[in-house]
Amino acid sequence: MCEARPAHTSGCDRQPACADLADDTAVVWSYGIAHHMVGKDEGCDEIIAGVQYRDKCRRTDDGWLIIERSIANQWVDMRKPA
Repeated sequence: MCEARPAHTSGCDRQPACADLADDTAVVWSYGIAHHMVGKDEGCDEIIAGVQYRDKCRRTDDGWLIIERSIANQWVDMRKPA
């Protein structure tokens, strides 16, 4: 198993859905793919994961802000060096 810290990470969020809205607070769930590139000496080249973000948001004078985030892995693919 590769337990390296990513040298580079990129991601893409899609399908946000508001699960609960009450006055100036909201719970928003969205799905995304996180792509982590790691060093070749770490036992794997890249880690690709499907994730679900579970965000608690609050409306402020500057707009909606995420005040708490939890992440649930949906699937993970670890690729070995060639």
